[in-house]
Amino acid sequence: MLLWSGIARYMQHFGYSNLIGCASVSMRDGGRTAASLWDMLERKALAPSELMGFPRHPLPLERLEREPNVIEPPLIKGYVRIGAKVCSPPSWDPDFNTADFLMLLNLNTMNPKYARHFGIRSSTN
Repeated sequence: MLLWSGIARYMQHFGYSNLIGCASVSMRDGGRTAASLWDMLERKALAPSELMGFPRHPLPLERLEREPNVIEPPLIKGYVRIGAKVCSPPSWDPDFNTADFLMLLNLNTMNPKYARHFGIRSSTN
């Protein structure tokens, strides 16, 4: 929590409102979890079209089986809970054998409960 509070203070001090990063999911299961997670995130946490990107090395979603009872990894679940959005279909990283989800968090539109927790001053809380 201290790390996130520090990042938030830094961003506010320098006038930044967007935090972008990658959330990786292992491909050890042949990509079933990653493909199923994309299906879930596309429905509940997709960024607006003007913020969408396209992966250089897209995960071949159309060829992957799905996991019927996919469980969100804790990091992605936490990001979505505080208000982060996914900004593209997952990219495949063959060096680490992961599916990488591009995530965006806008401090001004994040969940007010968590904004207060991290000491973020925004127009929505």
